[in-house]
Amino acid sequence: MAPPLKALFVPSNQVHIHPAPDEQPPLSFVIDLTSYVGNASVPLGLLLLGATISRLKVHAMPPGFWKTALAITATRLIILPIIGVGLTTGFYKGGWFGDDHLVRFISVLEFGLPNATALVYFTAFYTDPHLDDHLQMDCLAVCLIFAELLVTKDKLDNLKANEDLDAKTKVVTEEDTQELASLKKELASKDEDLTILKEQAEHLSNEYDATSSSVKSRKRFI
Repeated sequence: MAPPLKALFVPSNQVHIHPAPDEQPPLSFVIDLTSYVGNASVPLGLLLLGATISRLKVHAMPPGFWKTALAITATRLIILPIIGVGLTTGFYKGGWFGDDHLVRFISVLEFGLPNATALVYFTAFYTDPHLDDHLQMDCLAVCLIFAELLVTKDKLDNLKANEDLDAKTKVVTEEDTQELASLKKELASKDEDLTILKEQAEHLSNEYDATSSSVKSRKRFI
């Protein structure tokens, strides 16, 4: 962007333009407005997506379309994530991501997310609203159903894995508790033995002192 044009929107050290009364560039309110509207784009997009998906119904489906839906779902949720992991790993090793692991994670995540918003928008855009038969939206509903089935299965598998991990952790914790209790009992018994040994040592020391005193008194008497 040309320095004078840039200085109209954001602060710049290249060109001096008299600021507005709020000490900001003259057209900085445009940047503020677009930022404000841009922050609302994601919630609005999700609202539109939810409203559209809630009205989808499968009235008719072309013969054999389930194969196409299955192929689309497998490509988007299985094949593309594998390719994405390979590409992002190559970019990371090539130094494109630097040391920012968050960028790498987001890049991998983008390859694994199902298409929803773009598919709904494009399909609705190319569907004639005046026709009674909305075959395109029916096909889209079938594709979304296949995608959600796969995503739901993956979520259930993750929940089961977490439950198994929690169960194993609980078992290990109980075993550790029992082992700790047995160690405490063993330590208590050893403390009792040590106390008895101390008492015996004191008794022997007293006997030794008494014997020594008796020997000394006999020597003096002799």
